[in-house]
Amino acid sequence: INQGALGPRAGTFRVSGEPGRSFVVILPPTATVTTPGGSMTISLFTVGALPGTITGTRDIAVGGTLAVAANQVVGAYNGTYQITATYQ
Repeated sequence: INQGALGPRAGTFRVSGEPGRSFVVILPPTATVTTPGGSMTISLFTVGALPGTITGTRDIAVGGTLAVAANQVVGAYNGTYQITATYQ
């Protein structure tokens, strides 16, 4: 999840496979991002397909809800989470 001049926005990922095949995306229940002296939890992940044609490659957007405490430490937070795309 990126925070830039335009405000928060979803992360984007490219899924590649066989043309015309459908797939499902499995998201984690939560993820944690950290900075020295602080952490935050991302939950309620969502996924959406971005505009385009199905040619074996599809860009998807993944977002979530970030729990920010009232006294949250200011800084650059880092973390990882896994998403899985599986053919149906």
